[in-house]
Amino acid sequence: MQLQSLALALMTTCATATLASAALADPPGRVGRISYVEGDVSFQPPQEEFWTLATRNYPVARGEAFWTGDQGRAELQIGGVEARLDNETELDVVDLDYGEARLSLAQGSLDLRIWRAPRGGVRISTPAGEVRLDYAGLYRIDVGAPRDDGAYPPVEVTVFDGYADVPSPDGPVSVEAGEAALIDAGYMPEAADAQDAAIDDWARDRERRERWSRHDYLSPALTGFEDLDGHGDFADTAEYGQVWFPRDVPVDWAPYRYGHWAFVQPWGWTWIDDQSWGFAPFHYGRWARVNDRWGWIPGQVAAEPIYAPALVAFIGGRGWSAGVGGGEAIGWVPLAPDEVYRPTYQVSQTYIRQVNITNVRQTTINNITVNNTTVNNITVNQYRNAPAVVVVRADTFAHGASVQRAVMPVSAQTLSAAQLTTLASRPAPTPEARTGLEARAKAAGSARPAAAPVIMSAPPPPARLQAVRLAVAAQPLGASRPPPIAGATIAPPRPRPAGAPPMAFVAPSQIRNPAAQARQPAPVVHAAIPGGNAAAPGSPPVRAIPLRTLAKSPPVAGPAATPRPAASGQAADFNAQAQAAAAARAADRQAQTASAEQARQRAQAAAAQREADQRTLAAQQEQQRVLAARQSAQAQAAAALQAQQRAEAATAQREAEASQRAQAVQQVQQRAAAQRQQAQAQAAAQEAQQRAQTAAAQREAEANQRAQAAQQEQQRAAAQRQQAQAQAQAQARAQAQAAALARQQGELRAQEQARQNAAAQARAKADEAARKRKPGAAPIGDKPQP
Repeated sequence: MQLQSLALALMTTCATATLASAALADPPGRVGRISYVEGDVSFQPPQEEFWTLATRNYPVARGEAFWTGDQGRAELQIGGVEARLDNETELDVVDLDYGEARLSLAQGSLDLRIWRAPRGGVRISTPAGEVRLDYAGLYRIDVGAPRDDGAYPPVEVTVFDGYADVPSPDGPVSVEAGEAALIDAGYMPEAADAQDAAIDDWARDRERRERWSRHDYLSPALTGFEDLDGHGDFADTAEYGQVWFPRDVPVDWAPYRYGHWAFVQPWGWTWIDDQSWGFAPFHYGRWARVNDRWGWIPGQVAAEPIYAPALVAFIGGRGWSAGVGGGEAIGWVPLAPDEVYRPTYQVSQTYIRQVNITNVRQTTINNITVNNTTVNNITVNQYRNAPAVVVVRADTFAHGASVQRAVMPVSAQTLSAAQLTTLASRPAPTPEARTGLEARAKAAGSARPAAAPVIMSAPPPPARLQAVRLAVAAQPLGASRPPPIAGATIAPPRPRPAGAPPMAFVAPSQIRNPAAQARQPAPVVHAAIPGGNAAAPGSPPVRAIPLRTLAKSPPVAGPAATPRPAASGQAADFNAQAQAAAAARAADRQAQTASAEQARQRAQAAAAQREADQRTLAAQQEQQRVLAARQSAQAQAAAALQAQQRAEAATAQREAEASQRAQAVQQVQQRAAAQRQQAQAQAAAQEAQQRAQTAAAQREAEANQRAQAAQQEQQRAAAQRQQAQAQAQAQARAQAQAAALARQQGELRAQEQARQNAAAQARAKADEAARKRKPGAAPIGDKPQP
């Protein structure tokens, strides 16, 4: 089944604009909701592998699965159908669109109250084949647990009110009110009297708690409308007609503020409201402020209203910051009457018209182009409910955290600049958002939710049930033979001891609590809803069946029941044996229980019942006459309204044509201006390019000059270094020569001084010697003069 859902999702995602009108591009128009959960109920979202805890107001759509475990119970509402699951029940949702509603029951007890039969009836796949319910009424279907011996589990179909077709080897077999059919896969069903089970008592108690009545301004196919009367009031207003006002809400309450977001396939981001009544007002209709109170406007009554995940306009998203606390932010504003809902998932133009037509005029829809990529620069200020805009951090949104605790204050100036989000700008969903559970904060009083909350996992169905589940869910539509279950074999019915009643406990919860199965539920009376006790189109004529408590026949003693025939293909023999067995049981029952007093009482009861049926039929006929008169008046009013709408449409079309012509002229002017701007931009770009090239060339020349100057400077520095070295060497040589010369001069001076000293000494000696000589004698040592 998950593969089927995955294939459908892939086909929906890959649809292109050329195939926008194809049916595969549109999601289902009808969904159900989880209206009540008792105990821990495991839930598997569409196209997911994990199991998590089921929560109230989560949408019920194809591809989902439920497991109630040992102590859990759940209630699902699907338009005019209420399905209640007992303990140890495994249920898969195969299809819920406006055709037949298809469910798959692999094990457990399913109590079904059908107030109004869907167009294609209700189909329940079981291990014995498909059970078909085309009439309003009260039913219970029980499927046993997988047997230890490998045999197919038994199936029991009980009809309290209504009419059912159950599978057999020869095709569908009819079961009427007050009867039950015990079915062993591959064998003819065995008839018995209807008996109550514990789930029936719980289901009737749930019905007694409901407080709703018929409203001409609400569609009976609107999922979740049953909770409105108990939590609010309808009032007639001059501007919007009938408006529903909620009671007992917080002072700062506003639509789409108290709850969280979940990512539900195939729609995507879906609002899950905290209020018990918070389903219908957030997936159908519009909201508006009326006399300083928030009121919900359901819009025109539609026979098949189209579900929407959240009727809001998103703003911000990826790349937009609200300016408080940092990080990206996203916001949304509730749509008011006549404001178009723009889906962010793949849809056709027909779907856009159907999802909007009950609350938006056709001319408004025609004048707005819905595009999943661009949103024509629409801002939040263009919506009437702009004061109720809610902004949170993008990570808060993506984790599916509680919105009311994470609302960010944003200035009016910042909001006025925020535009509608596109599909690409939405935050990517986290695993927590796919579970549908609110993310928990890390600590009490935390201002923001945890960045990565832990997914609250739940136990899946037992592993031994998996083969039965897969086989039952994969049955083709209209299957009257048991599906092939891996590891299971078709075995003949188990024999019962003599005197045992034909009825047997089947479901696990019944086997574990047989004492609770013999109680009768009290009758439940609700106001009639349109189409009550109606069959699906194409079904046999409707039988008027009053809601009443059925009397049970007491068990009778007698011989063991004749074994039912196997599926050998001999239909005539099967019918003959079944008729013989039924005749034998009837003869035994009549022989042992008939008496004159009982016959008289039965006759009186039958007469009273016929009289009650006649009164009920008369009341229904009177109701039909009143309804026909009302419909005639409504048809006349609708004709007048259509005429007015045609006139408005013609006027709007003329205005639209004039507007289109003006827009065409404006577009021509804009294109010319754009072309001029483009030419100017190109010239400016060329000039800028030339300037850039010139500047680049100049910079390159300057760089070359600087490089040459640097090279020359280096050369001069080298020459100067060489010259300085030469000068230093010459100076050193000169200094060396001067030093040598000075040494030589010193030596010469020293020699001269020595000679002078020697001469002086010689003269001194001579003088001394002369003084010592006699007068006139020649000085000693002097040579005579020639």
